[in-house]
Amino acid sequence: MTMQRWYHGTTEDAARNILRVGFIRVHNWFAVSVSDAKSMGGPVILAVDFDAAKVPPPDENGRPAWQMCVHEAIPPKRVHLL
Repeated sequence: MTMQRWYHGTTEDAARNILRVGFIRVHNWFAVSVSDAKSMGGPVILAVDFDAAKVPPPDENGRPAWQMCVHEAIPPKRVHLL
């Protein structure tokens, strides 16, 4: 299985909670780049590896998706602090 790393920017307090309990809401945004995650979410960056088959496909011009919304809970063991 091929994995792709995606990033979530957030605050320090929220990051501590996510690292403890995971992403328990089922509507979380992730970006393909650290800079996009930081500018959209916050200064603390968390990384999650996703099955490449579950990430958005490239657009009609072949450009990869730059963000995605995940509609499932993600356990803390899959979340990594950068």
